[in-house]
Amino acid sequence: MTPIWTTLALCLSQIITTQAATVSIPNKPPHGTSKIIDHGFAGVAMKSFSWPNYTDAFSQNLYNAISTRTGTDLIIRVGGTGMDHTIYDLNQKEAIFLPKGMSNGLKSNSTLGTAWFDTFAKLKNVRFIIQFGFARDHGNNITEAVGYVKHAIDRMGGCDSGKLVAVELGNEPNLYVRQKARNESYTVDGYIHEAKRFMDALQGNISCLREGRKFQVWQKSSTNEVAAWSTEAFMDKASKILDFSKIKTVSQHFYATQDSNNLEKTLLNHTFTTSRTDGFFKHPNFLVQNKYKNLGADFTIDEVGNAAVKGSDEQIRILSKSLGSAVWTVDWMLYAMSANISGINMQQGDHMSFAEWTPTALQASWYGHVFVADFIGNNTKDNLQVKELSDLPKKTGNPHLVGYAGYEHGKLAKVALANLQFWKGSADGKRPNATVQLDLAGVRDGTEVTVRRLTGPNSTASQNITWAGLDWPHSKQGQETMVRNDTLRKKVHNSTIEIAMGATEAFLLTW
Repeated sequence: MTPIWTTLALCLSQIITTQAATVSIPNKPPHGTSKIIDHGFAGVAMKSFSWPNYTDAFSQNLYNAISTRTGTDLIIRVGGTGMDHTIYDLNQKEAIFLPKGMSNGLKSNSTLGTAWFDTFAKLKNVRFIIQFGFARDHGNNITEAVGYVKHAIDRMGGCDSGKLVAVELGNEPNLYVRQKARNESYTVDGYIHEAKRFMDALQGNISCLREGRKFQVWQKSSTNEVAAWSTEAFMDKASKILDFSKIKTVSQHFYATQDSNNLEKTLLNHTFTTSRTDGFFKHPNFLVQNKYKNLGADFTIDEVGNAAVKGSDEQIRILSKSLGSAVWTVDWMLYAMSANISGINMQQGDHMSFAEWTPTALQASWYGHVFVADFIGNNTKDNLQVKELSDLPKKTGNPHLVGYAGYEHGKLAKVALANLQFWKGSADGKRPNATVQLDLAGVRDGTEVTVRRLTGPNSTASQNITWAGLDWPHSKQGQETMVRNDTLRKKVHNSTIEIAMGATEAFLLTW
């Protein structure tokens, strides 16, 4: 009889010496590869109350970190429910005035002063999607809207500055009745007719809004999924009433999970991520960019958070501010690209757990965003396309692995990989590793591949997270700082390269 220790040693030996699974990646874009990606794809969104706090040197350096990587200005959407209930007063000294007894909640009916508008003039390397008080006064503040938009554009540098991406018409109109911003009879028809009135008034008074596509519409909430407020109902009716030659984008909102208890089963579960994303956006995206393709609008998700949950501070931290949420940011953004979403804006705010940074500190999702900025790259003429490596789990036998191929000018140019396996830390034993051998068809032997890593101490860690060994500490006003030398350089041999990935890590391979 063979001793148990001998048997165990033989088993371990077999595990250690097992060859890594080989995954072939086509050199040319296969069927199902995305359309060409806009280098401004990955933007941010700012709630109106927080916006002035995101215009200092710290935030400017973070905006620069994205824009220099993508080769184009970062798109910032300044809006949200709070913005939808504002008015302005250019004689007001305070940036934001709240009526007596009101806090800076979502429906605070605040007044914006000159200092608030001045923020549009402070920043470089950014462009703006701006919103006005569409919901306020039951949609009757046309004069107010014209004045607000005109002054905001003036502070950007005027119509010729190129800083305006679009004017957004409303925010989550499917929730207006719940917010008591409209009466019970308000429907999608009401929103469309209001949008037309505002579009007509704004174009009639602001010359640059008459040229090209300068409006964004819909902004439907990720809640209230009723047929009467479906994107299909909206597109069917809006296509007959609105002048789509002036509409740049049709947009919706997305919060990935409302489950505060389980990072492993939500954000670190690729099937959860894809099914949630497809469930919300596959059909709306098809409607806008296929069925109604002749209208010429794109489909975007202009407000995104990794989680909108209630729970203990620790539950919220683990779900929203952890390495796991940073790796989710990589997986979700690249999946959205591969699914032909035209652009996204990650939501920001002073006290939002899912924000990429607050005015005083970085948070975990930032590192995923800057990873994706490097994936996009700064050559805006590269014709980048993305294809999910959807067979990676099957070919490797590992359900935690995800990957995306990036093609430039019709040739394989980069690969992103992530290991979504959950790992609490050393108390769970040594960090699990998954090794993959990539067959990079068409990449010449001897080609040097740069391998950069998104990593941190464990899946639930909120500190000591780095991308490519870099950090952007508030103590250095967001200046890029090398804190860990973990970038590798490997050479292709027989068209292949082998990558070992720790649990809850993401890797970018470029050559």
